[in-house]
Amino acid sequence: MLWSGFILGLLGSFHCMGMCGPIAFLLPVNHKNPTQKAFQVSVYHAGRLFAYGLIGFLLGLLGKSFDLFGWQQQLSIAVGVAMIVMVITTYFIGMNFTVTKPLYRLVGKLKSAMVGS
Repeated sequence: MLWSGFILGLLGSFHCMGMCGPIAFLLPVNHKNPTQKAFQVSVYHAGRLFAYGLIGFLLGLLGKSFDLFGWQQQLSIAVGVAMIVMVITTYFIGMNFTVTKPLYRLVGKLKSAMVGS
């Protein structure tokens, strides 16, 4: 389980490099003064962590305000039935999801490379 979390963390870092990397490169940082550079980068990271923490706190308050215990079971059954209906209609009607075909092909290649077959 620990290895799964470690590998998922490494794979998730690609998102950060793609989304946050360009923003971090555009920061006006004084590269000539190491003390000032460290301060400016620290302010950036503190602001980023504060923003993520605030968003998490607000969404946590929003989620806590919902009374999920009363209808969580019905919601999970409805979502499960919807997933089963989607699979059955795809199988019997033969719906062709052309958008997801390249993704399935890529996942299949990755899976076979990891399994070694």
